[in-house]
Amino acid sequence: MLKNNELRIGNICQWSEFSKIGNGQFTISLGNLPFVKDMNPIWLTDEWFIKFGFKRSGGYWYHYIDDYHYCFREGNKKWSFSIEYTDDHSVEDFKKYFVSSGIEYVHQLQNLWFSLTQTELKGHN
Repeated sequence: MLKNNELRIGNICQWSEFSKIGNGQFTISLGNLPFVKDMNPIWLTDEWFIKFGFKRSGGYWYHYIDDYHYCFREGNKKWSFSIEYTDDHSVEDFKKYFVSSGIEYVHQLQNLWFSLTQTELKGHN
């Protein structure tokens, strides 16, 4: 079950009313906020990274903006997040910075992404 302090406009979650028809996915907007107690998080899977436009390399998913790679690696059904940076593209010399672990749900990825980039993840249907 979700807590109201975890959600922001644009988050994708599961709403029990919609679960009876279709896939039950629901995008939160100003005009359609249901009771949070009726919502459930959606597990973050490879399919969601694909929908959001991430690329796969080895054992992790990444999305890059300018000189930064935002990377997610899975371990025990939870994702860890790190940032890789290079200032010399002629050499594969990325500096790696571990940031967080324990990311499990789509809305957590959305919130983290917005906090880092001040943009919404695009590409989901």
